[in-house]
Amino acid sequence: MNTVHSPQKRLLQEFKFNPAGQITGKWFIEKNSYPTVKKRYRIHTDRKHVGIAGSSMGGIMSEFMISEYNDYFSKAGCVSPANIFNYHVLCNHIQKKKFKETRIYLDFGSDEERTKKGLVRELDMLLNINHLFTQGGCVTYPNLVVNGTHSEESWEGIFPIMLEFLFPELYKKKKS
Repeated sequence: MNTVHSPQKRLLQEFKFNPAGQITGKWFIEKNSYPTVKKRYRIHTDRKHVGIAGSSMGGIMSEFMISEYNDYFSKAGCVSPANIFNYHVLCNHIQKKKFKETRIYLDFGSDEERTKKGLVRELDMLLNINHLFTQGGCVTYPNLVVNGTHSEESWEGIFPIMLEFLFPELYKKKKS
């Protein structure tokens, strides 16, 4: 019997939002990275000053983490999120949540897809996810990055825009 192996199908199975993903998120928050950073560095630990960001698969994980762990994070940068993976599961997850004082930056590059149909599909997903976040009470910044590609080089260019949106208090001009 011949079995066709699809990389996309394998990734869909590996990166589902399931109990294993929730366990990983909880591990990150309670047992590993977050406690280590708090212990090692002098940082603000109240949720007002804590955010999460990622690109590609890290972007979709940031969407998941801000919705699942909104008690810890008040900001998320979701750069070129791989929304194609479990899009409907992610939408159902976000739809069930209510957010408190949350800012979310979402973007997608105009040159990330090879076809017009692919671009429209990605934009539709991005705008729908944006809509669900705003319905839940978030302040969002959906951004179509003109000529943006799915690359570190492209993402580097949006970083200042994302940071200024997520942390506006750091960019306010002081009155003379």
